[in-house]
Amino acid sequence: MADKELRKVIGSRAKERRLELGLSGQDIADCLGVNKSTILRYERGTIDNEKKIIIEGLADALHVSVAWLKGETEEKETVITDNRDYLIKSVFEQISGSLTFDLGNKDSDFSKDVLLLLLKCYKEFSVSFERACNQYGDNADNEKIAKTIGFEDGNEFNHMMFQREIQHSVNTIHAVSEIINGYSDDDKVARNRISAMLREYPD
Repeated sequence: MADKELRKVIGSRAKERRLELGLSGQDIADCLGVNKSTILRYERGTIDNEKKIIIEGLADALHVSVAWLKGETEEKETVITDNRDYLIKSVFEQISGSLTFDLGNKDSDFSKDVLLLLLKCYKEFSVSFERACNQYGDNADNEKIAKTIGFEDGNEFNHMMFQREIQHSVNTIHAVSEIINGYSDDDKVARNRISAMLREYPD
């Protein structure tokens, strides 16, 4: 592939992926430490975008493989599929970078335990929510079961079973909120309650 054609392919794919992730040219420029106008020129293929340092920087910023950017494969080799995935990853990176914030040990430990508990809660929630949506979210097949066990209709049964699937996660989130609100009144009780809740979740 000629250099000019390759630059066009890289630029086109870089722009396609940037738009897919809902990112601006400035977002990518910030990642690469260049001007926004440089990114736009990379995308147009009007300047050299195939140098190793540039294409690897673009691939990292866009969460795709270099081979995909160059048009050598249709596999992006990424778990980042849309803007929400990108933002979630960004928030995790920000959280990871702030875990050494300057608080007293007990306060810092409590904050980290809250984060750990919420992450474990989310892990459980994502499984139960998917199961609830698949089995009870607008599922007409449950009509017969509902009538057999005394429900008026399938919708009432689906609603109750949906709530049942996600109830533990809902209860955990409410409890964490109450514990955080009470931290300034009795931090020891708050820390002990969070620790006890953490023990309920498997590693």
